[in-house]
Amino acid sequence: MLTKITSDLVNNIVNTLKNKVNDYDTIQDLPLEEQIKYCLKTTHLNNDEKLALMISTSFYFINKNKYNDFNEHCINQLIYYLIDIFGTNSSVHNVIRIIKNTLKNENLFEKDINVII
Repeated sequence: MLTKITSDLVNNIVNTLKNKVNDYDTIQDLPLEEQIKYCLKTTHLNNDEKLALMISTSFYFINKNKYNDFNEHCINQLIYYLIDIFGTNSSVHNVIRIIKNTLKNENLFEKDINVII
């Protein structure tokens, strides 16, 4: 079962933001979701960077909300969450597919999320 938000996961997201946002100091006290939105508005992320950020953010969301099953409710909430942050695009559904396959293949609801980081 996913039981905690790992510091490695949050650090991964924050390090991406720090590397991309020149004035990160001005946004570091905002909620993580707002920091990501700011980064997306003010910088250019290539497709790989954006995909990696979306995947990390997805696992952050799952942990934060203490989902212990990647069921339809969790998937729907995650889709709304990602669209709210990243906007509507086909990458959201690709990310959902990646998350679903990763969780299924690794039985991550029975292990710690650090396995994939």
